[in-house]
Amino acid sequence: MNLAANVRMALGWTVLALAATACGATGGSPDQEGVAMVGEVQQGLTYQVGPGKPYANLQAVIGSLQPGDVVQVSGDATYSGDVRVSRSGTASSPIKIVGVVVNGKRPVLSGGTNTIELAGNYLILEGFDITNGSSRCVYHHGNQITVRGNVIHDCPSHGLLGADTGSGSLTLEYNEIYRCGASDRRHQVYMATDETAFPGSVFRMQYNYVHDGNGGNNVKSRAERNEIYYNWIEGAYFHELELIGPDGQQESLKREDSDVVGNVLYQGYTARSHPAIRIGGDGTGQTWGRYRFLNNTVVMGNASTSAAFRLFDGIESVEMHNNALYRQGGAAVTVLTDADAKWKSGRQIAGRNNWVTTGSTGIPSTWTATLVAANPGFVSVGSRDLTLSSTSALRDTGTSNYPSPSSFPFPSPLPAAAFEPPPHVLLALGSAIPRAPVGVVDIGAFEYGNLGVPPPLPPPPPPSTSPVTLHPTEDTFIRNGTYANNNFGALANLDVKMDTEPNLTRDAYLRFDLSNLPSVSSAKFRVYAALSLSDTVTATLYPVTGSWAESTLTWNTAPGFVATSPLGSLSATTSTYAWKEIDVGNFVRSEYAAGRRLISVALHCSAASTEKMIINSSEASSNQPELVVAP
Repeated sequence: MNLAANVRMALGWTVLALAATACGATGGSPDQEGVAMVGEVQQGLTYQVGPGKPYANLQAVIGSLQPGDVVQVSGDATYSGDVRVSRSGTASSPIKIVGVVVNGKRPVLSGGTNTIELAGNYLILEGFDITNGSSRCVYHHGNQITVRGNVIHDCPSHGLLGADTGSGSLTLEYNEIYRCGASDRRHQVYMATDETAFPGSVFRMQYNYVHDGNGGNNVKSRAERNEIYYNWIEGAYFHELELIGPDGQQESLKREDSDVVGNVLYQGYTARSHPAIRIGGDGTGQTWGRYRFLNNTVVMGNASTSAAFRLFDGIESVEMHNNALYRQGGAAVTVLTDADAKWKSGRQIAGRNNWVTTGSTGIPSTWTATLVAANPGFVSVGSRDLTLSSTSALRDTGTSNYPSPSSFPFPSPLPAAAFEPPPHVLLALGSAIPRAPVGVVDIGAFEYGNLGVPPPLPPPPPPSTSPVTLHPTEDTFIRNGTYANNNFGALANLDVKMDTEPNLTRDAYLRFDLSNLPSVSSAKFRVYAALSLSDTVTATLYPVTGSWAESTLTWNTAPGFVATSPLGSLSATTSTYAWKEIDVGNFVRSEYAAGRRLISVALHCSAASTEKMIINSSEASSNQPELVVAP
């Protein structure tokens, strides 16, 4: 593949005849060519995989992938699992691995410990039949991953699993997932995010059909933020939906929040003893988070012992609006139990315009305008047609005002239910039905007489022109010699020094998050620094490549900084603290333009000195490091 790589660098595309000659491929027509993806910046290569194609399987191409590349895998064929994709795309040029339907059949990825592991960043997996991975069928182990338009089924352990470490944001959309899981700890979908490596990560699950679990929960997530939108989730072994705290991360590191909008949660059995939804914690990790449930339809089994919502362990607040809660057969519903909840700031529950069956219990006293009736007016619960009849009690009875508990606003909520969930089928990509209110918004996941036009979103706020001051999301320093395995992440200072003697050299590492910035026009790096005693110490700022975490970084594990690209220097001469700054506008603009929202830098002294530079860290009570950015 060296020839293909050389042609890629020279021309931005390649010719299959050359690549096939270099690889010894025979047969077939030219199938590897340059492509420019619509709306994407970087031009890449197309690799074709399958019978009669240049490559027999995914394993033959994944080591050569670069940003913007597309792998097309022919359907009507089965390919072996244990595929690990560790190459990364970029925000503007992701790597795409796409199944191509042949004779009406998808390509099948089957078997292996992990049928496919997505261990790079900015990857898209689309259009496959994925089955039979002994540990995981799909293993999410990267950041900014999209898994869409797949059928994931008959996985004896997890259907899709997100790693506790090394996993960031994942979008799961337009998939069908069924007959996965085992016992109580293997789930159809089990998601997590690494809050240290990828702070601010989001698990977004939308337009999926998840049903008939063999074990565990249908959907379980420990992600930092969950956005569960417009799914049909049915027939779990335990809970349909479980949203809880982290495993392997400190509970105090982040608050885990969940926005659950426009879903059908259908227990699907004549007798169920487990709540449909559990939130808060499970004894391993607690969220201390905020939860929001809007326009969901929950249909429960006949067992009167189960509740719609079970609140367990650490939680901060929960709100429910426009939800329909119904038990098959019309029996009363236990709306909520929180005897096992540990409220962070007292019991914080809000809710408006929810509908429950007559005789229901566990209705929070803080709910308002709750509707109670014998029959919600679904077209046919037995046939799982949960759209509304013309006489439905859910019609025109919702609200467009969704107040959070006082002092606990839900962050960045979805403005309204803008789509309908799939009617217990696998939807084609992009075919979700928009939802628009017909008169007053209806309660539940469906709108009677829906016109298929989503409600207009509120206009975005005008961009701010005022500078924004960012503090590090993580910072620490490292020290050589006998301290090379020590971590100093909890200290209120960052030390920087070069010394010819062992044990005395120190470098400082800082990370900033640009995610909430609309743009970058200028940037200044500022630290509050002094010397241990009067001297002259100069520290140079460098970009850092590679991952690291404040709580684990040591001299022996630190990623290297780019010594050939200094960003500027700052000097201190006295033991009196003062602000020092470096103009880093060019660097921050280029990182932002490249789609990189987490940037790392290091301070390093290249000349030996007697004294050390001491800088307030983010753990200091005041005068923390700053990145002052003008949009």
